[in-house]
Amino acid sequence: MEETKGELLSKIKAMRRQLAKEIGFVIPPVHIRDNLQLRPHEYSFMIRGIEIARNEVMMGYWLAVAPDESEKIEGIPAREPAFGLPAYWIDEPTIQRAQIEGYMVVDTPTVVATHLTELIRKSSWELLSRSEVQNILDNVSKSYPKLVDELIPVHISLGGVQRILQGLLRERVPINDIITILETVIDYAPSVKDTEMLTELVRQSLSRYITKQYSTQEGNVPVFTLDPRFETMLSRSVQTGEAINPDVVNKIVRGIETLISSDKFNGVQPVILCSSHIRRYLRKLVEKFIPSVVVLSNAEISSTARLYSLGVVRYED
Repeated sequence: MEETKGELLSKIKAMRRQLAKEIGFVIPPVHIRDNLQLRPHEYSFMIRGIEIARNEVMMGYWLAVAPDESEKIEGIPAREPAFGLPAYWIDEPTIQRAQIEGYMVVDTPTVVATHLTELIRKSSWELLSRSEVQNILDNVSKSYPKLVDELIPVHISLGGVQRILQGLLRERVPINDIITILETVIDYAPSVKDTEMLTELVRQSLSRYITKQYSTQEGNVPVFTLDPRFETMLSRSVQTGEAINPDVVNKIVRGIETLISSDKFNGVQPVILCSSHIRRYLRKLVEKFIPSVVVLSNAEISSTARLYSLGVVRYED
């Protein structure tokens, strides 16, 4: 058990380094503690004392994650916890056969570390504290002192910068290019005081990064688009401040679910493309029903990108 714990700690350390490069700030240290309230071989993850996930592993076994089409193998049916993929717990003699059949076989520490990594990607915005934002700004000041002096507190507070960075991370937009982010805030903050609107403008300034994030190896950006009638209804709701009809919301959600559940789109990250003035509103409408859906605006797609239409979310009477 101690050997497994040491291996897990090593994987977590490597994961923190990788995530820092990936998302743009250093994740706080991960602490491992015993919890007698958990069942044997069960683990849970907590952020600020609140449990965000719980799972059970089988010590001495390996997890074989099934490919899309595969022969069944001898093992205990399970789910890969990070992505919910079908899997089996298998013993050592079964590993070779599983690999021949196309299964991805991983040991227990890798299962736990991968689960943790994916949870941190989803929750990184919650881990970005005000003190960490100050650390980021202090590092920027070493090379660009006037940039930070011009920004804080003249145009925005430290908390305002934190909310913008959290808004980006919440939708998995990395904050590595902190200079572009801060310069965009300086450009617009004198006239735009709403941090959510500032976040939208920052997203647009990061269009090259966002486009690359959702591009295929061939350089295409596969997207779904909205029926113009949905766009009009959402635009009217944004302009008037009136809540959109729940029936319309249901139609949008059902339309998206129908498209992304199609077998021909297996393995494709669902991206909805819409007008910039309704993007954040549409995202808020659908995220509680389909958390995995990415909503991008036309202004967040770089001019050199090649859009590839996967279909239209139709308005059904």
